[in-house]
Amino acid sequence: LCDTEAHYSEWSVTQKVWLRDHFASEQESRACFGQPLHVGDPSAIVIARKDAWAQLDAWYDNWRDGRNVYVITGEEGDGKTWTVASWMHERLESNENFPPVVFVPSFSASSNDPHALISSAVESVLGRSPNGLWERRLDQWMHRPEGNEPVLMLILDGINQHNDSRWWRKLLESLQSKPWRSRVAVVVTSRTGFWNDNFARLRSISHVSYLLPPYDDDELSLALTRHGLDAAGFDAAFLELLRKPRYLDMAVKHRDRIEEAGDFTPARLVYEDMLDKYQRKTGMPLSDVDFRDII
Repeated sequence: LCDTEAHYSEWSVTQKVWLRDHFASEQESRACFGQPLHVGDPSAIVIARKDAWAQLDAWYDNWRDGRNVYVITGEEGDGKTWTVASWMHERLESNENFPPVVFVPSFSASSNDPHALISSAVESVLGRSPNGLWERRLDQWMHRPEGNEPVLMLILDGINQHNDSRWWRKLLESLQSKPWRSRVAVVVTSRTGFWNDNFARLRSISHVSYLLPPYDDDELSLALTRHGLDAAGFDAAFLELLRKPRYLDMAVKHRDRIEEAGDFTPARLVYEDMLDKYQRKTGMPLSDVDFRDII
């Protein structure tokens, strides 16, 4: 028993350090999570989504009562992953007793069996072990006495992006059974339509959900200020687009180039977003001419 607790404590510390290190670097987070999630980088501009954070706080603080899956839905570019990652980083920094977090982007979900999925994630941090050592230790951790706090938190990020709904349903329903439900706190991010169409009405998945909206007035004002922008410099239609965090980031990233072309319009911003998505998907840089040929 003492060995089991020692191994769990060792993994918990290692997992938290590993996550902090990857949240501290844009390069490391992009390589690991498939997107820049450098929420722990002092130079990164992180806009606190206070209502979403408050809802996550309430869910976690009362997790023991319902042990529900927490689902954040929204449209692409609304900042679902950043909201969860930034909240989680704040919790890890402010609460030394916060459980270890296993963060699984959908593209790296290796199995829809909880045991295999979590074991693989543990192994990716601690290194390969002979004779299924981490699988056996996970079994031990999952048979610790039930408590008010989870043994670990599992983040399933962007489930609409990879695998079909049946694949994810098997995983989520398995996490509702013993020993997982009473020891693993689960957070899911998904596009609204995907979740509502496939999971929202299932009684087999006990959950609470939160629809993440675009920036409100205060969040938009703060984001513009931190990026050195002035709302007075944009017309109403363009400003409305900037409420979506991804569009605001695109406007900041490409502002100089777009202004030089004299085409700083909503249509141009959407075009730049499409180009950026295509380049990230293919891993190939493209000129405007090449991308227009593709279109």
